[in-house]
Amino acid sequence: FAKLWNDIWFKENKPLDRLLARVSVPKYLLSNTNRVIYDCYMIKCAIVRKHIPDRRHHILSCAEGYIKPEPPIFKIAFARAGVTPGEALLVDDMPGNIESCRALGGHGIVYNAQKDSIKMLKDQFRAYGILR
Repeated sequence: FAKLWNDIWFKENKPLDRLLARVSVPKYLLSNTNRVIYDCYMIKCAIVRKHIPDRRHHILSCAEGYIKPEPPIFKIAFARAGVTPGEALLVDDMPGNIESCRALGGHGIVYNAQKDSIKMLKDQFRAYGILR
């Protein structure tokens, strides 16, 4: 069951991969996940391994005891990244997670790879000054 369930999450996104390669700021994974999905994700999802290889940059709800959009998970992420909320940019497919991050002083982009264009994400990255 775990393999069948996890396989729905692992379609590679080459345009996103190329875009992330152009973003030079440190990247972190903030995920509402459990160990089964996370372990499978790390085996099968090349984009995470490539762009966020340091597991110290992975903030996992199952390890921290909080989930997005709960404020403590964002505070943990800010601390782990060594940034103030105003220096943080969350890219997430759930508007509620973005709203929670913004309520703490962070920035956010709602991006759903299934619905939104990579151009939209590029434009947003440019607006935040992390892509030329």
